Amino acid sequence: MSKPTAKSEFPGSPSRRGRTPRRRPGGSHRAVLIAGVATFLTGLVYPTIVAEAFTGWTLPISNSYLSEYSARSMPFSMWFRILDATAGSLAVVAAVAFLAVARNARWSRLHRLYGWLLLAFGAGTICDAILPLDCAVVQDWCAEMEFQGRLSIEHDIHVVTSSIATGSAMACALAVVVLWWWRPRGPRPSVVAMVIASASVAANVWFLVAYVVLDQVAGVAQRANVTLFALLLMVVGFSVARNRRAIYSGSSETLRLTVH
Repeated sequence: MSKPTAKSEFPGSPSRRGRTPRRRPGGSHRAVLIAGVATFLTGLVYPTIVAEAFTGWTLPISNSYLSEYSARSMPFSMWFRILDATAGSLAVVAAVAFLAVARNARWSRLHRLYGWLLLAFGAGTICDAILPLDCAVVQDWCAEMEFQGRLSIEHDIHVVTSSIATGSAMACALAVVVLWWWRPRGPRPSVVAMVIASASVAANVWFLVAYVVLDQVAGVAQRANVTLFALLLMVVGFSVARNRRAIYSGSSETLRLTVH
């Protein structure tokens, strides 16, 4: 009579010696795909400049900001706030998935910093939707009420949340540029992403100089920055989704992402 054989070890189960199978260096295949798709969709939903066109440009482009369309007094406020909330939520999902992959793959600290910045951008954008302006400041009566301090606390907080979202977006774009030049361990952005990121940083600097230094309403600069950053997110998201197999394989060498 033959001796009973030991139970076979199924793939993915711990061995009898207590050893567990190696995890994929690139993390979960699903997490990589979620990071790419969610990033792409964020860029697709975020540019409210498209929604602005559908409203017929009711506010002057040069003297107003996109967030003023979300003001409670504006007729399309709810639609703009829904777009912001959706874009912010997608950015949070993308950031969480990206951070999970970066941690498992042991990518560089700059990759993880990009993930945290994307998370801050998403959180700031969600807060923008939850705490909108009371009215469009470009309108004289609203500017007068703001000067007299007769608007709600949410109106004032919106300036802070909007600054967080804008600053995080600029830092994200700058991180993409540095990742392309530095070439640390982990995925390297495509040339297209680097060029768009550089243009986004330039547009943000233009906005900051006009707003902070010259004390001007930089409506055109803000719209250029939003458009370029949204395009950057779509390119990065598409690159990650397209190269997900290479990312999942977890090569120790720097992976150069492509978009073609």
